[in-house]
Amino acid sequence: MADKRLHITVGVLFGMLYFWIAKQYFKLSMMILLLGFIVIVIYSTLPDIDHQGSFITWMFIQLSAVLILVGYLSFKFELVKKYFPQNLVLFGLILLIMTILGVHLPHRGVTHTIQFVILSPLLLLTLIKNIPMLSIFLLIGLGILSGWTHLLMDGIPLKVK
Repeated sequence: MADKRLHITVGVLFGMLYFWIAKQYFKLSMMILLLGFIVIVIYSTLPDIDHQGSFITWMFIQLSAVLILVGYLSFKFELVKKYFPQNLVLFGLILLIMTILGVHLPHRGVTHTIQFVILSPLLLLTLIKNIPMLSIFLLIGLGILSGWTHLLMDGIPLKVK
């Protein structure tokens, strides 16, 4: 069974590989490159939100607060119009709610299933307003692949509940 350091390390390494390949061969915008990296790191650790009081849970609560605050301030002071200020708040709220609910679930329960890995990246549809649909599908695919690597490292790649 993998621990948090391994999940984060694999997520960062996978994210760096994605960043390099996407920049070299697909000429994606810097925003999509960065979002892809962030999605990979988040979703490679997301199944462990069922650890009450763990580093992962604390990290997601802080990340949610940052997303909500940055999105709100960007919207309130019109700092960023092109990309997702309102959507950032929504994504942060959904991530916060998932994290709070997650700590009340049994460890390696529903968050460690293929259904969770496939459905949870659909949260990225909240970013759809100002990001091209093809990029959204790329981010969802990266989220699914990252979540699946988490399950593989935990030894439960096809667990269905």
